[in-house]
Amino acid sequence: MEDIEDIYLFGTMITGLLLIGLGIALVYQEIRKMVTAVQNLTRLPVMIEAVGRAVSTETGTINRNMDNIMEKLTALQRQMDRFGDQNGLRE
Repeated sequence: MEDIEDIYLFGTMITGLLLIGLGIALVYQEIRKMVTAVQNLTRLPVMIEAVGRAVSTETGTINRNMDNIMEKLTALQRQMDRFGDQNGLRE
């Protein structure tokens, strides 16, 4: 009867060690997630600044394109006015 008790005791110890190892692995995984989250929070201002710079650059480009379009539209309007004046279409 003593041998079966030793087997049960050994099995219980092995199971305990496996459960402790699993617990440590889960804690390690959660700690890595927290560290990653904290690192992302420290990088967040840099990322926000980079996005702001990109948006600012794009806004400048869009404004320049809009100015070019407005200049072309004004020139086209002048040509249309001259065409209307030459052909007597204006009253």
